[in-house]
Amino acid sequence: MIVHLGRRSGIALVAAAALAAASFALMFEVEISREYVEARLVELSWGEGEGQIPVRISRDGTAFGLRCFCTDRTGAVYAADWERGRVLKFDTAGQLVATIDVGRRSVGADDMAVSPSGDILLADNSAPEVLRIPWESAPVVIWSGKSGTRDISTVEWVRAGDQGTVYISIAALGEDGLHRRLIRVGERGNQETVASFTVTPSGESSWTGFTGRPDGPAVCFQLSRRGGFFVGQEVIASPTGNVRRYGWDGKPRAEYRVDVRTTPAVVSLLGDDLAGRLYVGLDLGTGRGEVVVCDGGDAPAARIPAPFASKVRCSVYARVDADGTVHLADAGVHGAAIRSLVPRRRMLIAKR
Repeated sequence: MIVHLGRRSGIALVAAAALAAASFALMFEVEISREYVEARLVELSWGEGEGQIPVRISRDGTAFGLRCFCTDRTGAVYAADWERGRVLKFDTAGQLVATIDVGRRSVGADDMAVSPSGDILLADNSAPEVLRIPWESAPVVIWSGKSGTRDISTVEWVRAGDQGTVYISIAALGEDGLHRRLIRVGERGNQETVASFTVTPSGESSWTGFTGRPDGPAVCFQLSRRGGFFVGQEVIASPTGNVRRYGWDGKPRAEYRVDVRTTPAVVSLLGDDLAGRLYVGLDLGTGRGEVVVCDGGDAPAARIPAPFASKVRCSVYARVDADGTVHLADAGVHGAAIRSLVPRRRMLIAKR
């Protein structure tokens, strides 16, 4: 339809359309939200057969089946068979395509990642050590926590950086308090501490590698895909908490507000996507677990339910990809499942 603005009827039509639009804007508002829908499901059963994972009891009496999992850049899923020292690889259709031997009969697989070159990075807390597992050669230890001291070291997570670098979060408990370090391991094995945090038994804290006083008595680290790293509260005891992203120079780059429904809440920093959204796990591994998606605004961009009620525990309950796909682990009597949830934008028209 062509409106001739030189005619009175055309001017009246445009004026009426503008008036209708203004009235609509006064009465209604358009809300854009993010929802997550299941796009893929990887299932595996408990047992001793091919493609199965046995359920075993750890030294502290915890039953583990699927201990940890991760994904690579193609969307393939890797699941750790910690009892038999293997990693199972599933393709994007959920089919088992490879079984990788980690070189150890039993391994305390608490986290793993896949490097851009395809090597598997595995945190073995029975040692404690971090292994690099190439496809065509023997596994190599790239970090070891065997210090000869009475400190108890635990690898919290391992991530792959660019150009062969590896980032590791270490927690060490000693007589002088809790020490948490973010370590960078270079391609040639050289190591450096990027950031650290220490809290003494009396509650005094100190930190290196980033500026500004942390919000909580203990903090956790996570690598950022946009460069630098995140620092967040380990436990949020108030309705809101803050997570900050720092550059490699230790200066703050961004801040995210995390709304908590039930306090106190145990925090797991899952990481960010390439669009800059931060994904925070709250009370993962419990019946009230959820993943909160933060984009820097006053309210969460999305909240993803992630309840977990099984007695067969995991060390990793959730992961996030660079494109914002969220992967959630679940378990039951007969086996485990990894659900992949993809984001979709949704527009709602609501009355003001």
